[in-house]
Amino acid sequence: KLDDEFFFEFSTATPTVREFLPYGEVSTLKPTCFLLFNQKIDKNEIFKHLCVMRGDEHKISNKQLELVDETAAKSEFKSFINEKEGNYEQYVAFTFKDDLLKATQYTIQVPEGCPSAEGPLVTTSEWSASFNTYEPLKIIDWFPNTNDEWQKTALPGRTWSLTFNNSLDHSTIKKSLFRFEPEFVSKINLKETLLLGIEHTEDNDRKILLHNKSQSNTIYTLLIQLEILKDIYGQTLQHDHSDQPIQFEVQAIDSPTLGVLQGESGMIIMDPALLNEPCYTFIVCNYSELILRINRVKPEHYQEYLLYFNRRYRSDEEQKPDDKLPGE
Repeated sequence: KLDDEFFFEFSTATPTVREFLPYGEVSTLKPTCFLLFNQKIDKNEIFKHLCVMRGDEHKISNKQLELVDETAAKSEFKSFINEKEGNYEQYVAFTFKDDLLKATQYTIQVPEGCPSAEGPLVTTSEWSASFNTYEPLKIIDWFPNTNDEWQKTALPGRTWSLTFNNSLDHSTIKKSLFRFEPEFVSKINLKETLLLGIEHTEDNDRKILLHNKSQSNTIYTLLIQLEILKDIYGQTLQHDHSDQPIQFEVQAIDSPTLGVLQGESGMIIMDPALLNEPCYTFIVCNYSELILRINRVKPEHYQEYLLYFNRRYRSDEEQKPDDKLPGE
């Protein structure tokens, strides 16, 4: 027999949201929101308490929301509902009657005091999660770009690029969409196409590469047929060519082309102990001949060598072809 009375208290869990969809950027302006709780709930009671806030703190009325029927919910969120027996009584799914605004953040809130269907306990704190709607399709950058401090110009024939804010619909990308001023004029054929080809890949679906026959000391202006190019959301491109011209400036080539042979760490190192006749093989394209200059160097020339190459590749200093190489 106990000398004193013994008391033992315990509490069941309060209702909380365990899973939520969608998150990040949604692909539709009428997304379906799915909330999975840790216990049985009454969908209609939870729906009355839900609050949807826009990024500008505007509250969306519950009259603008509607519950999703069970068949549609079980089809779209099958993996969550079937994950554990009883989940079909623990979720609420709803959507929006009207399209949401583009480029906007929306926050779903479950306030304190939401009831459970398993007992008298209610939510003890506010829960929230957010998602974003997609932006109108626009160009956010291009290369080379005269407004870019580090990539103002490009060498003749170097590939240009356009970068967009949304993933592009590959089927709408055609070479005929792009027109350049000035057009490329060949000495052999009076007029040729500047644009050799375009490239758009799945692993970088927000970028288009423009392979070209650009000439030195020229600024090319790109005009795009806005009504044809689309993103994966079906939106056409929004861009004002007069307000924001897309221009590619090609460098003037006033001196002979210079190149430097380099190894992985900069200096090419060949160990005479490993090779009877040390040699270095390289391939040259589009040049009929080369003039190769080799200086004999000693260990004391190493610091001078580092200074030479640091100076040569400084982007803020003009490269001089007569820079003296270290060595003899």
